[in-house]
Amino acid sequence: MGSNPWSWLGTRQADVRHRILVVGTGRCGTTALTELLGTHPEIYSPPAETHLLCDPDGLEDLVDALTDRYTTERAYLALSRFRTLATDTLCGRSRDIYQMWHLDRDLGQVRYHHLVDRLVDLLTWYVYDEVVPTWAPPRHDGTAYDHAPVHRQVGRYFPDRAVLVKILGGWFDELLGGAAAEHAKSGWCEKTPLNLLSLPFVWELFPDAAVVHITRDPRGVAWSHTRQPWAPHNLDDALSFLEPTYRRWLALCNDIDLHQHAYVQVRAEDLADNWSRGRAALLARLGLADAPLGGRFESERLNLWRDEMPIDQVHRVEERLGELITAMGYNSTSRP
Repeated sequence: MGSNPWSWLGTRQADVRHRILVVGTGRCGTTALTELLGTHPEIYSPPAETHLLCDPDGLEDLVDALTDRYTTERAYLALSRFRTLATDTLCGRSRDIYQMWHLDRDLGQVRYHHLVDRLVDLLTWYVYDEVVPTWAPPRHDGTAYDHAPVHRQVGRYFPDRAVLVKILGGWFDELLGGAAAEHAKSGWCEKTPLNLLSLPFVWELFPDAAVVHITRDPRGVAWSHTRQPWAPHNLDDALSFLEPTYRRWLALCNDIDLHQHAYVQVRAEDLADNWSRGRAALLARLGLADAPLGGRFESERLNLWRDEMPIDQVHRVEERLGELITAMGYNSTSRP
């Protein structure tokens, strides 16, 4: 690998001054906050979530497959699935929720695909063609099946996990830092909400990154989920969808010392109640100069659930998530 594991990347990663990741449960203000931070003179935020870090088949899975859990089959599948995620799924070539995604266009199409190709090439150990039977109905005359080659691109084994982590952190810096530089910005802000549950890996990639965890009253989060096309519309199903996220987050808090990292937890309701004060305090904690940004948090949208959610459904959320609502810092009951 050489003494400089990312010499192929160039030097732009050294120019990134601020790395910010906004996380949460979804429907809690992550999008609004990321867009606002992206209007700061020093911060670039892509138009959409990247889903490259901790989503299935992203960098976290890739690191595990090429280090601690290495087998040649796992290395082949992990590299292949990462390429599919990066070049097909997140570029709108799949028939699922991401079919309107255009991450390559958002970050600069030519440079994006060049960086993905270069990374896959760097992580490839060797390639070969495996000859396998083509699919056909069962034969009863004893004749042989037709065969066709399958191209196998096997990932490299990294006995030192830190080497691979450094390469991938530099690659992501080049990806977002390059886009930031094109917008005359010196830092980036990425928002994929459920990176919340992979913060140890996030800080492994970017030890100095600031993580902003924005929370919202779980009753409002649940109500908002029932109104999204990608989430369950039935309230009980939405609660089943959300409850493991809250429980996993609270369990994770027992496993990591958040005080050792640049971790900022902020309530969306507090930002909306006093945006000027909340904005200035947040930017100061992120090491950024105060700036007006391009808008503000609106309490009306955050509190729609109070006017629109039937009271029996409010009570249902409180019955199922009461202890979790309290643990997230909110009053667990709306009853007198």
